[in-house]
Amino acid sequence: MPVEELFSQLLEMPGVLARRNEPMARHTPLRVGGRAAIWAVVEDLPAVQGVLKATRAEKVRWRVHWPMEDCIVRESGYQGLILRPGRGFEGAGRRDSGRVWLRAASPWSALTPLTRLTLTRWPGTLGGLFAAGEQSRLKGVGLTMRWLKGRREIERRVDPGEEIPSLKPSEILIEVELDEELPRRVRLRPPPGPGRLFAEPKGGDVGELLLRAGVCGARLRGWQFSDVEPGTVVHLQRDENGQDSKDVLLLARGVAERVKRARGVSLDMRIPIFGVRS
Repeated sequence: MPVEELFSQLLEMPGVLARRNEPMARHTPLRVGGRAAIWAVVEDLPAVQGVLKATRAEKVRWRVHWPMEDCIVRESGYQGLILRPGRGFEGAGRRDSGRVWLRAASPWSALTPLTRLTLTRWPGTLGGLFAAGEQSRLKGVGLTMRWLKGRREIERRVDPGEEIPSLKPSEILIEVELDEELPRRVRLRPPPGPGRLFAEPKGGDVGELLLRAGVCGARLRGWQFSDVEPGTVVHLQRDENGQDSKDVLLLARGVAERVKRARGVSLDMRIPIFGVRS
């Protein structure tokens, strides 16, 4: 089978730590999710390139999962490879040019001793921001970004105020170099914290909508919408029958329907959901 053949190859590759049938609940902030057919930590760029070459040859599906990145894997699991960028994708520093840089698997807090930019207080990682499609929150910061596209490294300068390019799922962010100064009157909006299920609707606030619809505190078995942090779902306890992801998705659907009826606003899931439907 392609997955078995790929796994055998990954075990022999330098800079790669591979596991079979790895529970995704060990790696997601919500501590929920089925198993990945292969889970592989790739320590540096050459390791990523070697893994992707073998993955494409075996025609196995794959995706990247960044540290602290929210996602929900159905209990039936993900029948492919999930890549976790490792130490070679971590770190922050200052270049001779005076700009600061942050590698994609590092938390924003790694920049704390280097800059006064408010993004040092953001949750999550740089790679997770791009994976969630939230890169527009950096608009206003001058930056140079580097990413992997196929076998090529791409570099692009983005001036303050320009749109930040999005990356395809098949493209992997490497690092971003940031200007330290923001133009006047530019305020950066922090991304949602872990456990925020819904995307912000246009011109609205998810937390405010949930409060007005009276669904803060709504609960289904081991899951509850927080009444302290509106919009955040809390995992209270694991389901003995292993139906955690089904329960949280059912709760989200019920809350979204209530908000639609009460406030006339449609809510979309922010957290990606993948895996085989059971």
